[in-house]
Amino acid sequence: MAQLMDLDSLTQQLLYLTEKVESLSAAASVSAPVSAPVIDDPASKPDLTVSLPERFNGDRSQFRCFMSQLRLVFMLRPTEYSSDLSKIATFGSLLSGEALKWFQPLMSKEDFLRQSWDDFLAEATAMFDEPCRVEKADARIHDLRQTGALADYISEFNSVASVLDWSESALISKFRRGLKAEILDLLLHFDVPGSLSALFALVLKLDARLDEHRSIRRHSTVPPVRRFLPL
Repeated sequence: MAQLMDLDSLTQQLLYLTEKVESLSAAASVSAPVSAPVIDDPASKPDLTVSLPERFNGDRSQFRCFMSQLRLVFMLRPTEYSSDLSKIATFGSLLSGEALKWFQPLMSKEDFLRQSWDDFLAEATAMFDEPCRVEKADARIHDLRQTGALADYISEFNSVASVLDWSESALISKFRRGLKAEILDLLLHFDVPGSLSALFALVLKLDARLDEHRSIRRHSTVPPVRRFLPL
């Protein structure tokens, strides 16, 4: 009889512990309140500090460079230049010489304050964009050769190529032909990259190796041995 009572007692205790464990597990499984995700709002960030481009005087060869710098300002400072009028006014404030003479009469027009930036930019581009720039770029790229630093050659080639509607393979072939012979010789040991940017990176590495090799040769030159004649 005592054994039966002990068994009943153990059973009751086991049931109690089981219920206790289950209740604790249930409490632990209840997750803490999830906080709302923080949304990264670009509009809430302060505009970056970027300098305005130098004044544009109407030189057509410099118009695209001027516009590239101005677009960068508008992109990095969207709060300040959120309206079309602010963009047009900034454009006008950066003009001088013949370009300013062209802009001043536009301000007297009735629809000046209502004009869109895209329409205004189309007028400015028609006025100041370099004529026959594609033909000039085509002639220039055929004569382009590396005569100095490789970085300068890459920079000028990239600038001229951006105007042309050439395929990537045609640009790669033309760029290779303009390289100095010493870099071309090294390039023969490598597979030609499939993109112009990858080719730029490769030849810059090869050029750095050449510079390193020249430096080692300069510093490893053995000085001449002095021979002393007997007295």
